[in-house]
Amino acid sequence: MLWTDAEDEISLEVDANTKFSVWVSFCEIYNENIHDLLEVAPGGALRRTALRLSQDVKGNTFVKDLRWVQVNSAEEAYTVMKLGKKNQSFSSTRLNHLSSRSHSVFSIRILRIEDVGTPRVQTVSELCLCDLAGSERCAKTHNKGERLKEAGNINTSLLILGKCINALRHNQQAK
Repeated sequence: MLWTDAEDEISLEVDANTKFSVWVSFCEIYNENIHDLLEVAPGGALRRTALRLSQDVKGNTFVKDLRWVQVNSAEEAYTVMKLGKKNQSFSSTRLNHLSSRSHSVFSIRILRIEDVGTPRVQTVSELCLCDLAGSERCAKTHNKGERLKEAGNINTSLLILGKCINALRHNQQAK
């Protein structure tokens, strides 16, 4: 593998028995529910199936039944992302004609596989790209009904995220 920059040249030497497999997923958190943006919505249904968080045997949290798609290039991954973006929840508000009503998470998982005899996954690396819906002031948007409920859920989740980041920062400083 070789990657070239205008100024630098970086190479990654990999054993002949080492293979990589790249997988992507795309989900949204809408009104406190997780939806797979790569799932085709059932005929006539307005909403996708709500997924739930689970834990594996090591205590790692994951989204149960979230679809992962294997990709062979950055272009394929981008195509999957564009497909998912078409399925994301958007609505019009007084302040924004096309307002995202959900937080979305596009994940890229890279498996390093040693292919000697029986192939084995040696390492799993994951990068998650999060697009957060913006907070809203209901006095300015004049949201009512479903838009008001969405705004409340967006604001609550952003508040909780802020508390999590503060706790992480506090724990780092406490060391």
